[in-house]
Amino acid sequence: LLDYFPVRHNTSRFIVILDESHLTLPQLGSCSAADRSRKAELVKNGYRLPSALDNRPLTYQEFWERIPAAVLVSATPGKHEAQLLQRCLSSRCQDIAADLVIRPTNIPDPNVLLRGTENQLHDAIKEAKRRAQRDECTIIVALSVAEAKAVAEKCAEAGLKSAALTGGLKPSERASILRNLHTGELDVVVGIQLLREGIDLPRCSLVLVLNADKEGFLRTDVALTQVIGRAARHIDGTA
Repeated sequence: LLDYFPVRHNTSRFIVILDESHLTLPQLGSCSAADRSRKAELVKNGYRLPSALDNRPLTYQEFWERIPAAVLVSATPGKHEAQLLQRCLSSRCQDIAADLVIRPTNIPDPNVLLRGTENQLHDAIKEAKRRAQRDECTIIVALSVAEAKAVAEKCAEAGLKSAALTGGLKPSERASILRNLHTGELDVVVGIQLLREGIDLPRCSLVLVLNADKEGFLRTDVALTQVIGRAARHIDGTA
């Protein structure tokens, strides 16, 4: 794609914008390595000619050598952004990092409260009921599919309209659950990996992360920040 951008007098005049750069940058680095690993095995076993290795994606370094300017956008910048910024600052270039403290909705980030894990489910149901009385909804993040379903059942037994949003559901079923949460037919949705749902719910005023102290991919600082952001569309957003 970069070959289509015009080059005049040995200079390229275009800009690349990488949205959600905390996910995009690692992919740039892994494309070439993954491609070579796959093709090397095919060449080794005689399914491809050695020349197949030459038809490959750009490496991470080759990509940046072709980019004159870039804007990296992320609510949770990672180590790649930090490394690029440090490299630019050390070379005295004009690159800067800008902090957006207030979201585009003019609503500050949600208030974050830390509570003990003892009686956390009872506490979660109590808080979800308070939101339901104000016609607001709650998102609960669990550690496993079994836990998510169990929490959804406990919420239903407590009188809350709840559903579990887990793997195995059809796309239409997932969309239906989110729509019901948006329209008020549901008070609570319990899930595991809610980052990829594209959830944008103005009704959601509370995000509860159960067992947030447990280590794992879904309990990293980046993942927790992204999950907390699901309550950032509500003026009284809390996590």
